[in-house]
Amino acid sequence: VTYSQTKKADSLKVMLPLISGIERADVLYDVAFELVDSDYNLSLSYGRKARNAAKNIGDSLRIVKAGRITALAFRRLEMLDSSLSLSLQIIPIARRNSFDDELASLLNGVGLIYNFMAQYDYALEYYFESLEIRKRDGDPFDIGVVSNNIGLVYLNLGDFDNALIYFRESASLKIASRFVYDTEIVLNNIALCYVATEKLDSAYSYVNKAFRICGDGCSNDFKVNAYFTLGMAALAKRNLSLAEREFLESYNIAVGSNNKRFQLANLAYLMQIYLDTDRIKLAENCFREA
Repeated sequence: VTYSQTKKADSLKVMLPLISGIERADVLYDVAFELVDSDYNLSLSYGRKARNAAKNIGDSLRIVKAGRITALAFRRLEMLDSSLSLSLQIIPIARRNSFDDELASLLNGVGLIYNFMAQYDYALEYYFESLEIRKRDGDPFDIGVVSNNIGLVYLNLGDFDNALIYFRESASLKIASRFVYDTEIVLNNIALCYVATEKLDSAYSYVNKAFRICGDGCSNDFKVNAYFTLGMAALAKRNLSLAEREFLESYNIAVGSNNKRFQLANLAYLMQIYLDTDRIKLAENCFREA
């Protein structure tokens, strides 16, 4: 898919010297869109160009769309302050013009940033507004995406009952939409809730369901989550050797995919395991790496 998107972006770029005005703004946006999953820096560059082109022609919808894709590229690059600042600039434009689809996406993106920043009240405020729009539009997949994100906030708050409500709603909606993208990650989130409440048989059951859904095509994003969950489950059973293996598996995948958040999470638990088993040098190595 990534190769196909890059190839399409390359074919679009060929057109740019030949076009101007609205057509140029649209092609710049399309290039940024095609690259946002594979080349974040280049997507950011074309997103900025698309935004400038949209400003030059004074088109509100194109300004919002280009701003949204630019904010997404910032977020993928972990430049959260820049993503948040830009999103908050263009949300009023989207709201004023009733660009509901763009507005819902922007609100969801801001919710993600506030969740990463552990500002959970703000995260829920933006997520619930996004969810209201998605429910009005009635697309089950889009509703499922926001529901999962709300569940993550409640998970972080330790409110596992509410987390399970939204995770289950998300999973059922994604399956109902017949577009099961990321359903395995939602199932893993359910498993995390069961680990936290020490219902370990249920936790293992949901992780296994998740692995069956993605089969041979499980993404690194899912696997880093799943093995971390399995590490937490093993830790809850006080099986430190198994927990160490699962956390190391998650950590190595996180390193390979440059997922710093999960590198840190795994290192923290590995360090504790090494301290508990008197492997002080390994614990020190984890501390230095973290």
